[in-house]
Amino acid sequence: YDEKDNLKIIRGLEVLDNFTGNIVNIKSKVVINCSGPWADIVLDIVRNTHKGDFDLRRSEGIHFITKKIIDKSIFTGSTDEGKHFFLVPYRNHTLIGTTDKEYIGKPDEYKVKKQAVVDLLSDVNKYFGENEKIKYEEIDYAYGGLRPLVEDQTEDVYNTSRKYEITGEKKNGIEGMITVEGGKFTTSRMLAENAIDKVSAILRKGTKSISENTYLKNCNIPNFSKFVEDIKYEGYDSSMILYLSKSYGTELNKVFEIGNNEDYLLNPLNKDGENLAQVLYAIRYEMAKTLSDILLRRTGLAQLGHPGNDIIEKVAELAAEELNWSNDRKLKEIIEIEDMLKVPQ
Repeated sequence: YDEKDNLKIIRGLEVLDNFTGNIVNIKSKVVINCSGPWADIVLDIVRNTHKGDFDLRRSEGIHFITKKIIDKSIFTGSTDEGKHFFLVPYRNHTLIGTTDKEYIGKPDEYKVKKQAVVDLLSDVNKYFGENEKIKYEEIDYAYGGLRPLVEDQTEDVYNTSRKYEITGEKKNGIEGMITVEGGKFTTSRMLAENAIDKVSAILRKGTKSISENTYLKNCNIPNFSKFVEDIKYEGYDSSMILYLSKSYGTELNKVFEIGNNEDYLLNPLNKDGENLAQVLYAIRYEMAKTLSDILLRRTGLAQLGHPGNDIIEKVAELAAEELNWSNDRKLKEIIEIEDMLKVPQ
């Protein structure tokens, strides 16, 4: 950054590559601070202060997954206090969420605690039905995250507005950076559009965001049913083709091209037909760098809980070969994913 007339002018970013340790300087006329629950922390670093006066609150939302099939329909309910929860059929399991409780602490230290899972489980068992009680030991996987909320003077975080704000920082003595506060998944595209429009205005470009009418990558499929019908891969179960079509869309051919080089790569690892060809696709086309990237974020192999030691070992072995991991690095990756997949005890 530069300083002029008591104004700190942001000129870009200094980025640390955690894998190589290299530091890279990226020049930019405008920087968007869209760091979610870290937004106030980033702003304080830029301001070189620790005032803690930024109006951001953090709300914890957790979900858990159970093999117990509750119903074939989506169910939503609410408690006497007005908290909402839902049960969703998901890959022959049931996905249950969500909570909305203020989180006090550092975002870097956040982990799902057993009490949070117990509280959600208690609400579901109390309000869903007398004959569908779920036991804690029937939970296969629990995960959570922090929502950044813009403070609106409400007493309880559950009632805090889901609005978002996009603010410049001149009032804080900063130029060249805007901060995105608040927002959630269902408002994220509109938020991003408004952020880009604000950047365009700052740069006096006169252009507008085009995301409203732009397909996501792999998703330019006007008729999905016909798309699936037209796929011709002999010898593979139709449910596998359907699942992979939903996951990869127009990129599905690349997965099968990888698998055709070695037939074993397309052998199903689970009931959905997920396979090792997806692991190579994740590394080669989706920038997967860790075992958790592959198992939790690029594929669904561990999204239902621990997939089994055999699958983790197979995926780790293939990833190690493709990414040139040492044996120590491979073991480190396995230990880390094992820890992530443990249901809080």
